[in-house]
Amino acid sequence: MPTWRRVHQLPGVFVCPEHCTALRTTGVPTKAQFHLIGCPAEPRAGEPIPALLGPRAAINVARNSDWLLRNLDPPTDRVVLRQGLYEMLNDAGWIEPNHEVRLDLQRAMVNILGADHLNKLGCSLDPDRRLDEWLSIVLGQRSLKHQPHPLRYLLVLAFLEKEAADFFPFLSRRRLFGHSEPV
Repeated sequence: MPTWRRVHQLPGVFVCPEHCTALRTTGVPTKAQFHLIGCPAEPRAGEPIPALLGPRAAINVARNSDWLLRNLDPPTDRVVLRQGLYEMLNDAGWIEPNHEVRLDLQRAMVNILGADHLNKLGCSLDPDRRLDEWLSIVLGQRSLKHQPHPLRYLLVLAFLEKEAADFFPFLSRRRLFGHSEPV
């Protein structure tokens, strides 16, 4: 039986987090021009949704998006989110001893996530620059006027092969021990 869920409709989600199956359009219109996206029982049903991420990253983003939908807590302060990602990158060896982001971070992210994929998602990275705007905002290297789209945080988690379920308890531990100040 074909299914559709809220998580199937989110930007950056191209596979069903439960079945790890590519999503396709359904025959159910939501508006005059759009159809719901679902996980069909028949693999050839509906139009395929072009996956803009490689298989591992697509599954990671889908599972993390699903986890976020199921575990709605009050919004986490963006300073805490930025610090959490910075600390996770530090733990993974992407932060230099002088607290600077390693020069090859963007190149590594492009290699893992794909330059064309990131560009189509509106999150392009130039591997020859130190930090592109969206990444520097997410990591707290630039001030922000607005909260970055959650997909950008999810892309960093996919690059690190981390789960949101691990990220948020990580943030809670940091807050408990008073480490939520920006770097």
